[in-house]
Amino acid sequence: MKPMTDKYGIEIRYVEGWQRETLSGSRTSGIVIGWRAITIGFGELTVSYDGKVLECDSELMSQEFCEAVLEALAKSWKMKDDK
Repeated sequence: MKPMTDKYGIEIRYVEGWQRETLSGSRTSGIVIGWRAITIGFGELTVSYDGKVLECDSELMSQEFCEAVLEALAKSWKMKDDK
């Protein structure tokens, strides 16, 4: 995926989905977004959902940075219907 033109220079490296089920039967699912930023380095953003709460583990990055990673992800995908 190619670098985005934002103030951090974020490039999306990979996206992986996951799902867990506990012994009590409750489920949690989410995605891990691997990123690289010219001004910072690299890391992962994990977004999870347990059926009630959407939660983000940002590895101590700011809300603004997490939003920039999600924006970079949205700008990097290709729509299936695009020709």
